[in-house]
Amino acid sequence: MASANLNKFALFAARRPSIGNIITNCTLSETHGEDYDISDAPIEDGSHLTDNRIKRPTVLEMVGVFSPYPDNIIDQVRDGANADTKATWARILALANSSEPFDVYTVLRLYKGMQFSSFRHTEQGENVIILNAILRHIEVAKTQSDLHLADDIKNNLSAAEDVGNPATSPA
Repeated sequence: MASANLNKFALFAARRPSIGNIITNCTLSETHGEDYDISDAPIEDGSHLTDNRIKRPTVLEMVGVFSPYPDNIIDQVRDGANADTKATWARILALANSSEPFDVYTVLRLYKGMQFSSFRHTEQGENVIILNAILRHIEVAKTQSDLHLADDIKNNLSAAEDVGNPATSPA
């Protein structure tokens, strides 16, 4: 019931629900939750539990309404690109086909680093898009450079030279 009350006031919130940079007129439903893989191996009584469960990527199911007719003057100024349903659908397709993660704002929370897992458009006439979307969190790994490789490049050493072990000599 609290979620329904919050949705009524989403029109006046500082940040409206959105998928990437596409603002919804309203959300019909949002399904939030977390999933974990739990180990089947027995755990010793009294042991410190650290790896008996692994968090799976966050999944959000969302049904949003997109219309070329903004429901308030703020949207008209902020999101003028939504003046055409076909243009809005093209923006949704472009976002879905992009390999870049995006943020999703909902009534409950902000989800960072999301991508479409699947989506469907339910036809409701030519002026309304009802988007059923399943969005999944993408974990972006931070990589670090090989310091030895950077030193080799700085010292103009080729990959064929043996710099790791001075006792080895080329045959």
